[in-house]
Amino acid sequence: MNILVVFAHPNYNQSIINRRFVEEIKKICAIDFHPLNELYPDGKIDIPFEKNALLRADRVVFQFPLHWYNVTPILKKYVENVLEHGFAYGLDGDKLKGKEFLTAVTVGGPEEAYSRSSANSFTMDDFIKPFEQTAMLTGMNFRKTYAVYNALTLGRENNESKLAQLAKEFIHHITDPYLDPSMKRNVS
Repeated sequence: MNILVVFAHPNYNQSIINRRFVEEIKKICAIDFHPLNELYPDGKIDIPFEKNALLRADRVVFQFPLHWYNVTPILKKYVENVLEHGFAYGLDGDKLKGKEFLTAVTVGGPEEAYSRSSANSFTMDDFIKPFEQTAMLTGMNFRKTYAVYNALTLGRENNESKLAQLAKEFIHHITDPYLDPSMKRNVS
């Protein structure tokens, strides 16, 4: 299985958890890793290059921190520019049809902060709905999100065994060939 990880983190060097996940990704040859902020510091995305990466992939993973209840700006730009009409959707836009698609998200707060009764008013599944719709529009098969809560606390604690466990679970989730679309893997 060819896996493309589209990674979008504006403060990557300060994120202990995401740095650890990236270290693990780089150990696996079968994963095509695209760190958007590193590849495009000027914000000018190489659209043909990114489209070719998508065409080669069987599974597409968007990895990002939840940023003001949304994706980071460069990932938003990627979606708007790369997943364009005639390629990803619309007339003749079936190039992604049948591919698997999932998100891997880190969140600073605890899981209970993402519920209808919390100050955030919505669940993580609610915040991910636009990606589910993107998958439907493009003909991709949406797989459940891998979410890590308390990322700030976990990063500050820098507990090596916990970080190793999270990295192992993350890699398993994004590489599992039998990933059940109804399976929920939320880690806190």
